[in-house]
Amino acid sequence: MQAEALIEDLRNIGFSEHEAKIYIALFSLGQATAYEMAKEASVPVPNTYNVIRSLSTKGAVRKISEKPARFVAVEPSELFHSLAARMSENCSSIITQLETFKPKTAVSFVEIIQDERAIVDKIVASIDKACIQVICKGDRKNPEEIELAIVRAAARGVQCLFVHYGEPPPAFIEAGVLCWPHEGNGVRLGMGAEYLTVCCDYENALIYRISPDTELAYSENRSFVYMTSVMIRHEIYMSEIMGTLTEEIEQHFGPGLYDLRKRFSIMPLGSVFEDFVNQRRRNNRQ
Repeated sequence: MQAEALIEDLRNIGFSEHEAKIYIALFSLGQATAYEMAKEASVPVPNTYNVIRSLSTKGAVRKISEKPARFVAVEPSELFHSLAARMSENCSSIITQLETFKPKTAVSFVEIIQDERAIVDKIVASIDKACIQVICKGDRKNPEEIELAIVRAAARGVQCLFVHYGEPPPAFIEAGVLCWPHEGNGVRLGMGAEYLTVCCDYENALIYRISPDTELAYSENRSFVYMTSVMIRHEIYMSEIMGTLTEEIEQHFGPGLYDLRKRFSIMPLGSVFEDFVNQRRRNNRQ
């Protein structure tokens, strides 16, 4: 009778299973007694009275008559906007209060997150908190929420720098995000395109491994942040240099620094990069 997904959604915002079932049953009936709700929801009648009291406390049901006691469900738009406002206020209050418990000395660690939804939320929260600068390196295949967070940051005046494989997202160009193709050509090289690296305000750094196994490493450790920030800045410098001195660099080190990579790389270069090198060499011979 009742959609399991809806019951689960209600449970996710603090309803018990019986509360979810009774609220849905009452809403579908329009108005009802406790017995009618229990029958519609397949909930034991003795339990229903406690559930109704709990729902009344939540502001989800109202009594409309005494003998017999009949109830109506509060309209979803009214109920859930009210619950959302209260939840937002409570969360803000909790944040403020917990700040007073912050350790007086910095705690240095690397947090590992593997749940994809939690990863995206963590990255978006870090970018949304940035006030001065967001620098990042990655492919275009990032979740839309992350790209929108970078666009929002640029819109509020945060300097946003992006080193990209392939083409940059059009929204970045429109928002004024400063973009550089990786090493001046944007060719996807080995495993590099499988990572998104972000550094915000020189305060925290995130390394998001998109595949094959989704994982995020997050830290406010100064050494971790420094290493991440410097790596991306050097990528920007490299893009500028290779974009300006392409011919000279290729003469000494091969297309895309191929000769250097063959000598010192410990990771496979990948077929896309090999194809790029071969095509560049063919073009240079013509």
